[in-house]
Amino acid sequence: MRRFASLGWQEVLLPDGARYFSNPNLHVVTDVDLRNAERVDVITTFLDERDPETLPPPEWELWLRDASESTTASSLIKAWVHHKARMVLFERPSSDLGEIMNKGVDSTLLRVYVRRCLC
Repeated sequence: MRRFASLGWQEVLLPDGARYFSNPNLHVVTDVDLRNAERVDVITTFLDERDPETLPPPEWELWLRDASESTTASSLIKAWVHHKARMVLFERPSSDLGEIMNKGVDSTLLRVYVRRCLC
């Protein structure tokens, strides 16, 4: 068994060849390549040391993106995704979807999300 799988992560391959990893127990997804043990450690450390408010409210997922150009270091960007509403936010959302409608949705990140999730 791969190490990431023993930690609750599932590898998802998309039709375009892209891959991401999902942890359904935590409601967290990442495009960080968890086949690399060092990257698994980065994500695990981040989640172990997180503020409890980082995890998403019901019906949301936390999306951890790697913004680093480096192959040896990671710089994580946090975004919260609501699949039903097709929303991507950089700020942790409240549980009230009506309140969220007034927040700005990042259109660039939304295009990445739509391209990957709605194939």
